[in-house]
Amino acid sequence: MYCNTLPLKILSRLKITLCLILFFLQSSLANDAKYIIDNIIINEEAESASEARKLANINANRQAFLKLLKNLKISESFSNYIDDEQLDEAIDAKKITNEKIANNWYKANFQIEFSKNYIDNLLEIVTQRSPI
Repeated sequence: MYCNTLPLKILSRLKITLCLILFFLQSSLANDAKYIIDNIIINEEAESASEARKLANINANRQAFLKLLKNLKISESFSNYIDDEQLDEAIDAKKITNEKIANNWYKANFQIEFSKNYIDNLLEIVTQRSPI
């Protein structure tokens, strides 16, 4: 009888340990530090509504980054060394509310979450390349 229950006890403990490890791993990944910038209101006009929306997203990223630099008390001139593609890579999430679309017009309110690690590394690289 003892021999039959021993593997079950080991398996049960192994399952519990594995579940705890996965839970803590998920929690640590979910708590990745973020820089959250909200209330970025963008109003764009272009040849079409889809083009205006595309421009609005690019400009929202840029305005959020400028606001982030200001919050971090870093010169806005840093933004001159960071292109739109790098900003896109730095964004973990984007929430768009109050979206309004017309023929050639787009307006929305953006909340942008930047990866803290990515932004910190990016600023460090820019500082090393081109001190301001």
